[in-house]
Amino acid sequence: MAGLPGYEMACLGDARFYRGPDSRMLVTVRTLLDALAGDLRHDRARRTFVSRRRGPDARRAAVGNAAHRMAACLAAGQSAAPRGGEPAEAAAIAQNIARELGQSAGRALAAERNLASERLGIGGTVDLVAEWRGRLAVIEHKTRRSIGERPDGAGALWPARREGFLQAAAYAHMWSEREGAVPETLVTLVADSRECVPVAREAAPWMREIAGERVARTVAAMREIAEAVAA
Repeated sequence: MAGLPGYEMACLGDARFYRGPDSRMLVTVRTLLDALAGDLRHDRARRTFVSRRRGPDARRAAVGNAAHRMAACLAAGQSAAPRGGEPAEAAAIAQNIARELGQSAGRALAAERNLASERLGIGGTVDLVAEWRGRLAVIEHKTRRSIGERPDGAGALWPARREGFLQAAAYAHMWSEREGAVPETLVTLVADSRECVPVAREAAPWMREIAGERVARTVAAMREIAEAVAA
């Protein structure tokens, strides 16, 4: 794992971990969120983790991955030309994200950076850490395809999902442990090829939740299982 010397990705069924040189495991943020939502269970008989959640289709995943890559390039002031095979709509999504960042975000401190918290036992890749309207913020990009349509059928974007702020809160902890500066704001940018809708929240309540006892128990249990299987 870039930025964490000696760590490598390890999969246990549908769960993903970062394995360190001492065989200690860090739970990825995505795996943690799936477990907290009840979408990931441990199959004791097969000694693996099985997801109850339907995974994204290949097209949706390709759009999201390409849009994230190009948005990170734009945030860093780099060329964001589409690569061969990347969906055409991803470029428009990335441009809408970049336009919103240009209006509301200051200098980017980190884009698509791998972070970890040994204290919380988690690791992952943050989309962006930057100033947001003058305050230090963790900024996560979400595509309309990942959020889904509103149930009223009007075609408007969901403003954000709770898990997006928990995800950002996890990265806020990792950033504060690494850099010493505590993010004040969590931002979810929900974008499609037409627009980008920003939703900002105060970081403190979400950071308290992700550092709470329920999350700590979940992480400890998952690490114990993963380390036992690895041994």
